Amino acid sequence: MMPLRLQTWLLSHLSASVSPRRLFPVFGVIVFVYFVIYLLWTTPASHKALMHQRSHADQHWKLTGQKNYSLNNADKLDVLPEEQFAAHWRGVWVPERNIQVMSAIRDIHHGLSTGEDEEMRLVLPAFLQHSSDRNFFCCLHWSDDWREFIQVPARLDYIDLRYVVELQAATFACIVKRGEVKDFSRLKHVSFTADSCSSNPTLPMGILTPMRRQFEFAVCTKVAYGRLDPQRLLEWFIFMELMGASKVLTFHNNVHNDTMQVFKFFENKGFLELIKFDPRNKGDKSVSFMEQNAQTRQARHDKTLVVRDCQYRLGGYDFVMAIDFDELPVPRRPFRTINWVLQSLSRNLSDAAAFRLDPYLLPPDAQTRKDPLLYHWQFTKGTTIAPYCYKWVFAPARAWMAATHELFPKEKYKTYVIPDEYLHFLHFRSCKSEWHKINCSELSNKLRTEDSLMRFMDRVVYKLRKLPLKDLLPPSVAHSYIQAIKDDRRGTESYQ
Repeated sequence: MMPLRLQTWLLSHLSASVSPRRLFPVFGVIVFVYFVIYLLWTTPASHKALMHQRSHADQHWKLTGQKNYSLNNADKLDVLPEEQFAAHWRGVWVPERNIQVMSAIRDIHHGLSTGEDEEMRLVLPAFLQHSSDRNFFCCLHWSDDWREFIQVPARLDYIDLRYVVELQAATFACIVKRGEVKDFSRLKHVSFTADSCSSNPTLPMGILTPMRRQFEFAVCTKVAYGRLDPQRLLEWFIFMELMGASKVLTFHNNVHNDTMQVFKFFENKGFLELIKFDPRNKGDKSVSFMEQNAQTRQARHDKTLVVRDCQYRLGGYDFVMAIDFDELPVPRRPFRTINWVLQSLSRNLSDAAAFRLDPYLLPPDAQTRKDPLLYHWQFTKGTTIAPYCYKWVFAPARAWMAATHELFPKEKYKTYVIPDEYLHFLHFRSCKSEWHKINCSELSNKLRTEDSLMRFMDRVVYKLRKLPLKDLLPPSVAHSYIQAIKDDRRGTESYQ
């Protein structure tokens, strides 16, 4: 600002030597200078903003497990480099807590049942040590600027207590009110802290907001590990495409190259989404799934959490089907697709949140056809194995909690069993001795004809002919399989 004495001297000097008419331009300049100073003083680059930058000039942004980032050059550090963001299912450990948050997904159905959109619910699938302090905070950031945030408490939404293991499968949730941010879509990332977002937060993690996909269904296959037979995988993916699935989501851990070759093909087509499954990792230590540890109680928690993740990650679809690669849901006549079955059931059962899939077991010793072409079509006999191995296809908008073999609907909604006349759920595996209500030694006496899959064989063969099988199958089987597919005359242009 111009000193008062200087203003008085300037005016008196000018008035003594210059006529009043010539003073008007001088007064105009003075007014203009005052106006410019006023604008500079009241814009975001004001003295308060400048003082704020100075007070933070020597501070550091502490990133858990990473080096500190100085704020001396704030203009260059307002956006963290991409490699400093935590990947979904690589996860982050909350400081001073035995809690690992694996992903951050917006619940796009929250509040819609009441017609209100006054708050946003962020769902956090996580691993939790049962004895750990469960209190922590979400630090929600808009855009990529981590220096500004909204701090809200995280609350425990669900914990799997079927049995206590090293780390329980759990889900936390953070609620953001409309008064805290006008546009929820501005919230792009979230980090976590035990006490304060300004002190020792984790690496930020991207917030996923699912897109709405009306009249479509997706498939969640939980965790793939080891070697899954490429030929059987090809049949499975082709069949699910024919059945009207829009997308398959697969989490993978320690997968064999032969299996990954097939996965990558369908990923490049846009039909499969692959997410690397890295649960309970710490530092350089990661969990590698193998036959020895993939069926433990801890592994069951891991897989349950994946289904919980699918519930929200695939929340934009009308229905989500949680099944494995050794299971095929087969529509009965007159239905030609699973989508047709689901839309028909939902119209007739308007309060349905989910439909249970009761399996037919087709064990290896029930193989009755020696067809050299398709694996799944060699079985024409099966039997029910209730109450074991049933799965669910659910509406994310109406499901409160989804797990591997369980489904709890939201209030006012119900669950139903898909009738046999609509669909047969085929499970290709051996009988397990742990199924105490099933006598595996007498199972062969209970087998009955199961031929629901046969009417789709021509269409699958036709689709297989269109694939680059030489690139997708290991050399040991590729030549004979490709020749058999080529020589087989089933499948015509009418089955496109």
